[in-house]
Amino acid sequence: MKKENILQGNTALGIEFGSTRIKAILIDETKAPIAKNGVGRGDPVGSGQISEIESASNIANLAAMQYILTGEKKYAEKAAEIVNDWAVTLKHIDGRDRILGAALNVYKFNQVVEVLKYYNGGYQGFTDENFNQYREFLINVVYPVVQDLGTPMLANGSWDTIAGHVLISSAVVLDDYDMFKRAINFYQSPYMNGSILNYINEAGQPQEIGRDQNHLQLALAHMVDICEIAYNQGVNLYSLADNRL
Repeated sequence: MKKENILQGNTALGIEFGSTRIKAILIDETKAPIAKNGVGRGDPVGSGQISEIESASNIANLAAMQYILTGEKKYAEKAAEIVNDWAVTLKHIDGRDRILGAALNVYKFNQVVEVLKYYNGGYQGFTDENFNQYREFLINVVYPVVQDLGTPMLANGSWDTIAGHVLISSAVVLDDYDMFKRAINFYQSPYMNGSILNYINEAGQPQEIGRDQNHLQLALAHMVDICEIAYNQGVNLYSLADNRL
């Protein structure tokens, strides 16, 4: 679908773009939350302030989207400013639900960094120094929290899919083959609640179907993201278990 049609509102996506455009105008007028040294989620909450990184990651992701659609560098600048601030400042993610606190937000930052580094030849305002700082953030702050997915919490499978998404996307950002293989192995492991073998049974029924649609649909969405990232790297996870996903 041509970008021009979306920008002109000639398609369903164009109508949706009009909505995001309004949000983007608000972005121009609103500063993202200042990065914190620590954030925490759950009970106990730990460092708290999880809403700060949630807002920041959402704003950065929307700004990156606007940069792709409009080509206006002010959006790339906004996205880079937010990512750089958090990559340098955030040193720990804690709280009972720290795995979700990290995963639900950092996968968005990963998307932003990929746009800033590679879209249209890369945004010059996002320097090698900025990228290296982000690499250190992923390795030292994020990876220790999500490296085993949801296993430390003995949680529902949706935790594994969310953490798996940030793990495989981090592997791509870092160009880390071992991390990439780790994410892929988890996705097809018979021992993980959120693997393709366990989250969706042979009849096509997802694990959390008796819980609620919110968690079920969230998990499926992250499974698709995992598969799509792997597919773009030449690995077909969609076909696993007789195309179960």
